[in-house]
Amino acid sequence: MEEVQNERQYLDSIFRGVSVDSTPIKDTFGKNFVAKQFTIPFEFSNAQLGQVLSQFNCSEENFFMGAYGLLLARFSGADEFFLAVITSKKIPVFMSFSPDQNINDYLKILRDQVEQSSKIITTPYEEIAETYAFPNAPEFISTPQEISGKNFALQVVANSVTISFDGGKYSDALIESFVAVYKHVVAQFLYAKKIGDVNWLSSDELAKLQAIHDTAWTVAERPAY
Repeated sequence: MEEVQNERQYLDSIFRGVSVDSTPIKDTFGKNFVAKQFTIPFEFSNAQLGQVLSQFNCSEENFFMGAYGLLLARFSGADEFFLAVITSKKIPVFMSFSPDQNINDYLKILRDQVEQSSKIITTPYEEIAETYAFPNAPEFISTPQEISGKNFALQVVANSVTISFDGGKYSDALIESFVAVYKHVVAQFLYAKKIGDVNWLSSDELAKLQAIHDTAWTVAERPAY
């Protein structure tokens, strides 16, 4: 009974009142109404990854999960995120952060929560979600397994990222953009010190945005009306 009480107190301390929905805003353009997934390789070496993992004193799982959480928050316009982490079991994770926070501290807090939750939480995720009225959560899958058919899930295996999504809610263009920015954020984790140092857009993505919003044109004659 005491263990059940401790688990409930622990869950209350993190998730009581949490209502943030970290899934990206649904994209109604170009829907195809089928489950899909993309797999794209990263563009850094295992040696570079090993160096940054040593620098942050964290696991590969923790490193990629941290970048995923930050990007989910950015896509939903928040400074916090909620996701479901799937290892040997499924556990909820909630984190808030600030631009001035050191990435090292951020990853440590995330690592500690995941490790503690894995030890303390024994209640099935579905029961916890019902108790705390969790919204639909994006998933981070840290073990090699089939992830097709997911609403929104990311898996990192063998130096590549696979994302599975509901084609009825998200277009290919949105997912391709999400994966491209994720790869960009992960690459910046190799040298950034603070969360505020992370540049969310690559030069290619920035050029696309600038082209979209470049509506300037020359008026050949006056008056323009």
